Amino acid sequence: MAKYTDEEKMNIASEIIKQMGGHKMVVMTGARNILATDSGVQFSFPGCKKANKIVIDYTDMDLYTMKFYKVGRLNKKTFDIPVIKVSEHENLYHDMLKEVFEKETGLYTSL
Repeated sequence: MAKYTDEEKMNIASEIIKQMGGHKMVVMTGARNILATDSGVQFSFPGCKKANKIVIDYTDMDLYTMKFYKVGRLNKKTFDIPVIKVSEHENLYHDMLKEVFEKETGLYTSL
């Protein structure tokens, strides 16, 4: 994985959000807790029973990897939070991000 500066990480995360529809995508999906990661972005979204969190990574080959997760609630006895990887899609082009997200979640990124 490439090492990016904090500014580059923010730019990559911002660009991924733009490619998925920008502000419209955030509003339509209810995306929240949007974070820049070392090589992409992650956010959670309500309204989908199959998954509620996504991690999108930008690869060195100018492609993307999307990982969908189902994050459960905190178990107050054990303090565990169950996390289940639902699916992973590799070698995606930027114009495929919206389609894969909509297919996996059933949530639309724009009107």
